[in-house]
Amino acid sequence: MIDHIHLDQFKCFESLTLPLAPMTLLTGFNAGGKSTAGQVLLLLAQTLRWAPTSDRITLNGRLTQLGTAAEVIRGDNLTMKLGAQQGTASLVWTLGAEDRRTATFLDIAEVEVGSQNGNQTIALPTKKIWSDGLSEDVNSLLYSITNVIFLSAVRSGLGPTFPSPQDAEPVHADVGPYGEFAPWWLALYLDEEVELARRHPQEEGTTLRRQFGAWASELFPGAEVNANFLGRTGLVDLELRRSTTDTWQRPANIGYGLTYALPILVAALLAKPGQVLLIDSPEAHLHPQAQSNIARFLATMV
Repeated sequence: MIDHIHLDQFKCFESLTLPLAPMTLLTGFNAGGKSTAGQVLLLLAQTLRWAPTSDRITLNGRLTQLGTAAEVIRGDNLTMKLGAQQGTASLVWTLGAEDRRTATFLDIAEVEVGSQNGNQTIALPTKKIWSDGLSEDVNSLLYSITNVIFLSAVRSGLGPTFPSPQDAEPVHADVGPYGEFAPWWLALYLDEEVELARRHPQEEGTTLRRQFGAWASELFPGAEVNANFLGRTGLVDLELRRSTTDTWQRPANIGYGLTYALPILVAALLAKPGQVLLIDSPEAHLHPQAQSNIARFLATMV
């Protein structure tokens, strides 16, 4: 797992090396830099995922939209650094822009690579760093950054149908920044088994359908879910209900809290070891008891 993230001259931070535990909670005043810390991974991930050999880091992509270079490089500095560490491996990008006012990307000046085999600095532009010359520990770190799952504080949970991912090989369990792909993952894995360590202790059923219902009932007693692919449309139909005797309802008729929490449950139940699950405001729209229970759920998944 990623155990540190590093940022230098990025937005409100002059310099910060933030240690990460298997479960890390960032809390504090508004505009205190909580989201900024997470954006380190998002900026790197959206470039590594969709433009892995580029000599630029895009500021406005599918995971985060930060505007121009002047909005992210602190003060009058010309460069900033973003990076992460995982055990013996570390990667730190030095980034800058010729025109801070208008640039919507950052040029990669160099990448500092630390590994069990020693340290090296790679000047860009080059595709060398993403070749097979990387050590196993650095490749593992790259995997963790690239395959981050991000859920923003804004969710799209009330529509009657939901889209499918458009990538040829979508990141596993990536429910989308707005939770828009969670029903697709549900439909795909609904009757597949959930690994033993993530199963609810009071639920004998081992499938995602049964395990989702058991964990969702900790937040909304009796909750159940069903998802179906709609022919060849590429869309998914999502149904929810509050008990086995209740009729299936579309999300808009079941309450915003459950639809808001649904992508969290899906992503956490399906994510692979080594993936980072980054959630903005997991407690939002939940009753205080449910807020405590979502924290316990996430701790169990970790």
